[in-house]
Amino acid sequence: MGDLSLGALVAVLAAYKDLSSPWKELLDYYQQTKDARIKYDQLAEQFQPAGMTDASLQRFEQGPVPALAGPIVATNVALEEEGGIKVLEEGATVTIDTTQRISIVGPPGSGRAGFLRLLARLLTPTSGSLAVGGRNLVTLPESVVGRRIAFIDQTAHLSSGTIRDNLYYGLKHGPVWPKPVPRHCTLAPSRSRRPSS
Repeated sequence: MGDLSLGALVAVLAAYKDLSSPWKELLDYYQQTKDARIKYDQLAEQFQPAGMTDASLQRFEQGPVPALAGPIVATNVALEEEGGIKVLEEGATVTIDTTQRISIVGPPGSGRAGFLRLLARLLTPTSGSLAVGGRNLVTLPESVVGRRIAFIDQTAHLSSGTIRDNLYYGLKHGPVWPKPVPRHCTLAPSRSRRPSS
């Protein structure tokens, strides 16, 4: 309005002086909210890394473990690491007869170690398909793969325990239920002894 009295000026200055404290609290709250969001996102990334195995493949399946019989067929299999580094070139196609002993040879960096990890299902192919006996290896549950495929790397890690514990470690994909007590077995009630006189 172009008209400012002395009382209005004093009131504005007093309000401006009192505004700084709530404004600082608001900025602090905003900063804490952003910090909490960033920390939450970082924590969530640790539990959901890229290429994580689907939870449905980690379910334990009751019953006998099916055998993986038949040839291993890899069709146009490619494997890339983070950053787009190609471990196994696209178009790797091979059929392996599992009834024979074979060896996969090649110079360092040729992709042989990556291909073996694909066969052991320690890695999943970036593209292409990998099947054992007509069954897609990528979609097989870990309870089947862990009991039917063994893989020992040149840099094998031994956990604490016995050699037997390390050899059987791959079989530990499901709980061991206690054996039920047969119905015809009943426990006799305990009899108290009388002191002899």
